[in-house]
Amino acid sequence: MRLLRRFKQELYDFTITNETTANLRVAALEDERVADEELVLAIGKAKDLGLKGLSGISGNEWYRNVVLNDLPFSNGELIEYAMPSVINQFTRKIPIHKYLAGVKREHSEAVQIADEMNFDSIICESDRKRHRYLEQRGYDSVKQIWEQEKANRDKAFRIMAYLKEDEFDLHELESLLQEIFEEDVNVFDNVCNSEKTGIRRLIRIYDYLKWGNAKKPSN
Repeated sequence: MRLLRRFKQELYDFTITNETTANLRVAALEDERVADEELVLAIGKAKDLGLKGLSGISGNEWYRNVVLNDLPFSNGELIEYAMPSVINQFTRKIPIHKYLAGVKREHSEAVQIADEMNFDSIICESDRKRHRYLEQRGYDSVKQIWEQEKANRDKAFRIMAYLKEDEFDLHELESLLQEIFEEDVNVFDNVCNSEKTGIRRLIRIYDYLKWGNAKKPSN
């Protein structure tokens, strides 16, 4: 009875808020990939159930979680169960350093992706060669570009890729990304493809600067 009362309360909370709780994890019921007869209610420990619902997490949620940390799962759970489908969506070009932070179990594929994901792999060579465009306009920071170019967000995100690694201020970039999601938490669903690309690139840079750089040996 105690268990049923807890489930009753958690199911009520989920119905009202549409947000998962600490003990109730629900896959998207409107997901066309899940047939009605496949919907299952199971009671048990999350680690015993295998967290299979995690495989339905979208690439957009994976990216957003790097900034907002709003998915109710551990980094290890996300790597083990969600990463395979996310990789398929983005061919391994995903932010991964955050998810490896604090994970004790070895995840060889995630580590390999992280080793490949540095600043030079995120910013293509043609963009690095366009740094002179910023110099001509006196831009040398994320903040300057955003303040002057935010009326055309697509352009602002695009030319931020012309900045050198040491011109990216982590706190400025973090504030910008938080602002983007505060204005529209589902921004990836509501902008053009080029703007999505720009935001995702900034999140990969942020992921690398905040968590990837921390692994660099000090001089």
